[in-house]
Amino acid sequence: MYQINQLLDYHASHTPNKEYLFTSSETLTYKDLYERVNALTYSLYSIGITKGDRVALYLRNKPEFLYTWFALNRIGAIMVPINTSLKKTEVSFILNDSEVVGLIGEDDAIKEVLNPAVSECQSIIFTITTGASQNGWISMESLLEKTSYLDCEIPDENDLSSILYTSGTTGNPKGVMCPHRYYFHLAKSAVEAVKFNETDRLLTYLPLFHMNAQILTVTASLVSGSSIVLLDKFQPNLFWQEIDKFKATVFFYLGSILPLLSKLTVSEEEKHNTLRLAVGAQANPKKIEEYETRWGLEMIELFGMTEGAGTINRVGNRKIGSCGKTFENHKVMIVDELGTPQLPLKSGEIIFTGPSLTLGYWNNVEETQKAYRNGWMYSGDIGYMDSDGYLYFLDRKKDIIRRNGENISSAEIEQVLLSHPEIWEVAAIPIPDDDRGEEIKVFIVTNPGVQIKPEKIIQWCETTMAKYKIPRYIEFRDSLPKTTTQKIQKSILKKEYSDVSINTWDRRKKSLNEVGEEY
Repeated sequence: MYQINQLLDYHASHTPNKEYLFTSSETLTYKDLYERVNALTYSLYSIGITKGDRVALYLRNKPEFLYTWFALNRIGAIMVPINTSLKKTEVSFILNDSEVVGLIGEDDAIKEVLNPAVSECQSIIFTITTGASQNGWISMESLLEKTSYLDCEIPDENDLSSILYTSGTTGNPKGVMCPHRYYFHLAKSAVEAVKFNETDRLLTYLPLFHMNAQILTVTASLVSGSSIVLLDKFQPNLFWQEIDKFKATVFFYLGSILPLLSKLTVSEEEKHNTLRLAVGAQANPKKIEEYETRWGLEMIELFGMTEGAGTINRVGNRKIGSCGKTFENHKVMIVDELGTPQLPLKSGEIIFTGPSLTLGYWNNVEETQKAYRNGWMYSGDIGYMDSDGYLYFLDRKKDIIRRNGENISSAEIEQVLLSHPEIWEVAAIPIPDDDRGEEIKVFIVTNPGVQIKPEKIIQWCETTMAKYKIPRYIEFRDSLPKTTTQKIQKSILKKEYSDVSINTWDRRKKSLNEVGEEY
């Protein structure tokens, strides 16, 4: 097993002048990255960072994130990346929970977010900014000027590499403890499945503070010797221009962004794009072949979560609609509520184990004991496996809608509605109901300038899904709340259910043009 810095050292020695990192403003070779990582390593060590210390990163997608991550690894310190959309109170919780000794943050967030959060964290002894030095904040640029070298720490594979905080639907986020083996085993398995090689350029807009970009883009590129294109955010109207500019061969997606791309007018950049693969999760299976034909690539669906690995389809050996088969040396199983393994095609909770399994939740024994049981991670996701061992994801356990005793996947409803040519975005949530247990409400964003009658949406559903799955409530919105990875924040929408009569069409009320029979 190789550590990240061993891989970086190898490439810096064997292909020092190869262009490795592309951003909108600069291009760095392996040698450039190696030198900057070593400079920052020496500077952080000189400040007093030692093995086992936790250091927080409040950084967007930029080279400084990689410098810091790799430098901390060289010392044996622990990276604590923070979602840059979080505000003062949320940041303060993470700083205090992880007891970081330092914070490296964005210059433009210091006044409103970082300074107030730091003032509430007594463990912090230093702060570093991506901008100019100011009021106790050290400039990272000055730290990168060092030319001294520090030998790389080679930690045990079970030593902590990072603490990745996952968004909590209720309460505070949980810090997933990720050992060094986590990164290598996930990246190696992904590289073998999708056949990344030294000619590839892997493009991501997914944030580096999440495991997806850390593993599938950065660590996988070091394992395979490929290059990466690091974008700060997803912009549909610029996407194909960026693919063309950087000559990317692979991009990483979330299912929610694919309909946005498919509804764009075909441009010359899209028509002649350089992509060979798109790798991601939760694409509408009915649309995959359409996307592949339009974009001239192969789509690889996978399943995984911050806590560890899951499954992945293999290039040239996949099943459309599935999330593939288990990562190398990992196991995945479907179990019922008692933990009993389920037969093929029978749904239940997805659980997994293997060399990437994380060490539990930092400072949270109760949640660790709930999720990590007998060497298995209980994902909270619902799915099934076929007789060939391919996994099919159905929905998050918390997003399953139970109506009249039937389990209904919110994701299935959303896919049906997203296939409507005039619907841009949609979210389906459960609404408590005295008669049926739960009812279905959908929030819909239409294409710009388009208005659709609710009755037309119901008719669209009736041609595709069983009656018991058809939404009762429809609310039109100009936009939906999202995370920085473009996932719709259903937790926010669920808090609004207390009065569904406001701005909401109800298909059971005659005053709102009831359609169809009782269901």
